[in-house]
Amino acid sequence: MIFFLALTIAADKGHHKFVELLLLYGATIDVRNKKGATPLWLACNGGHLEVVQLLITRFANPDSSDSRKVSCLMAAFRKGHIKVVKYLVRQVRQFPSDTDCRRLISTITDKVIKLKYFLVFLINYLIFI
Repeated sequence: MIFFLALTIAADKGHHKFVELLLLYGATIDVRNKKGATPLWLACNGGHLEVVQLLITRFANPDSSDSRKVSCLMAAFRKGHIKVVKYLVRQVRQFPSDTDCRRLISTITDKVIKLKYFLVFLINYLIFI
């Protein structure tokens, strides 16, 4: 239980060395918190690229999602963490549907942020064509 709590907190806060230490001592990599988020999901949501890379190299599931069905990729995407998104698009096997992306973009009110999200989505889409 203590490793579960510590790993989720460390990943959420971006403490790379602490995450590495907890994994070394046997913390379960795909544990979930009350909202269904894994340490990888929390690191993606926080934009902590170094932690994301560490967790994926230790076989965390990049296609995992929380209890609301928000994937790691979408968590990073909606927060504008471009470096994490660029890394994840090379790791995931399951991409969000166009409907999910449009739904997310439609909830954004700031025109500048909306443009930023659209450009990130477009660039990543073009990578795979």
